[in-house]
Amino acid sequence: MTHFFGGMDSILGHRTARRRERHAHVLHRLCEARNEAAMQSIGGGSADTPAPRAPRTQRRTARKPAGGDGGDSEGEPAPARHSHVRALVYSLDEVAQAVSLSTGNVQKLVREGSFPKPRAMSARRVGWIVREVEAWVDALPISDMLPPKNCGQRNAA
Repeated sequence: MTHFFGGMDSILGHRTARRRERHAHVLHRLCEARNEAAMQSIGGGSADTPAPRAPRTQRRTARKPAGGDGGDSEGEPAPARHSHVRALVYSLDEVAQAVSLSTGNVQKLVREGSFPKPRAMSARRVGWIVREVEAWVDALPISDMLPPKNCGQRNAA
């Protein structure tokens, strides 16, 4: 007895069979590589057998910049440019982490007008200027409230 999706069954079955075949081929290559490595570690195996190939994603070579490698002709790499760049703009998560508040509290303070407003960086991206956030932190009043006595203390057992 055939069911309603009988035609689709053969198509899906072919696709899953292809995936199973590909998976079996990859497992076979991995087992061969592992066995060859084990044989070479105990002194067996053929010396002229090539090393197993890396997965396709790891075989890709890094692209060179259009202007060459930037180093000298003796193969030395070019010095890294902009090794440390200070952030100029914070995202919501970054500004919340910088001022030790939750993202919800940051948004609430912005709505109330007591926190710097974000700047529109593009049509769908906003950010807080680091200098403005630092000035807001510097302008906060000094608190007379001390942390509780048990803050940071473990119970003595």
